Amino acid sequence: MLVSKFGSKDYVDRMINEGKLLLLPMSDIRGYDTTGMKAGVYISEAQNLDRTLIKLALQRIGEDSICIIDGDSKTQVDDIHFSGNSNGMRRVSKVYRGHDIYGEVELKTIYRSKIAEIAEEI
Repeated sequence: MLVSKFGSKDYVDRMINEGKLLLLPMSDIRGYDTTGMKAGVYISEAQNLDRTLIKLALQRIGEDSICIIDGDSKTQVDDIHFSGNSNGMRRVSKVYRGHDIYGEVELKTIYRSKIAEIAEEI
C-alpha cells in the first residue's frame, strides 16, 4: 500500500531504513508529538476512524509539521461505528473547513478495478 502512495518498494524500504519514514500504528500514537520534527504525517484510511481517534491523532501534530488525511468517508466506511456523525474524517472536514491552515481535495472520479467493483456485492 505504501508503494502506491510514495513510489517504488526500494524507495519506501530506503526511507524506512534511513529513519525518514516512520510507520506508527494508531495504537501507539498516545503520547507521541511531532513538535521539532518538521514531519509530514500521513493518516491513511481515515474514514475508519471515529471522532476520538482522529482528534487524538491531530493533537499530536506540532506547529512545524503538516498532516495529510486520506480516505473516502462517503463510500468506503467499513464499520457502522464509523458512520454518520461518529465519522472522524467527516468531523475534521466540518470543524477545520474555513481555517487558513486547512485544505481539502475531493476527487470527482474514483477508478476501481473490475475485481473491486464486484467485491462491492459481498
